[in-house]
Amino acid sequence: LDGAEWIQTACDSKKFAGDEAAFKAGADISAFVALDTRVTVPAWLGDWTKTTDTLTDDGEPQVTYQLYKKDFAAGQTVTLGEVNQASCVNYAVAVTAQQKTPVIGDINADGICNKTDLVMMRDYLLTTGILTPEQGAIADMNADGKLNAVDLTLLKQLLMK
Repeated sequence: LDGAEWIQTACDSKKFAGDEAAFKAGADISAFVALDTRVTVPAWLGDWTKTTDTLTDDGEPQVTYQLYKKDFAAGQTVTLGEVNQASCVNYAVAVTAQQKTPVIGDINADGICNKTDLVMMRDYLLTTGILTPEQGAIADMNADGKLNAVDLTLLKQLLMK
């Protein structure tokens, strides 16, 4: 969420019943809600996607927030609903430019998986090339957290289809 714009609801608004805020997307955006994990997910987040990411504050007590994501097109209204539960803290919202789902194997992020991506992975494995952490995550074809010959083989198989 580097570079995101943030909105934080007031801590005492956790007991508020009704929509807390609304804004119009000025461009295609991805909105993320960081919700206190100690509460029941409110109904208005029902069509948001629960991500694998969490945030943890350094307060006392320490609170962990689950991230939920939803994409909005330019001009759409984003409505931030209520939590209406006293056993939690407020939630925060982060907004970024819309995050497109990467194409499997598209290491150079040009929108297609092709021989260029294969060469990038081969060069990395031969230690003559460098991959950013983002490129490494896309190159990890079997999602085991390691880049090795297995990933290269899987990428070759994908390109042969």
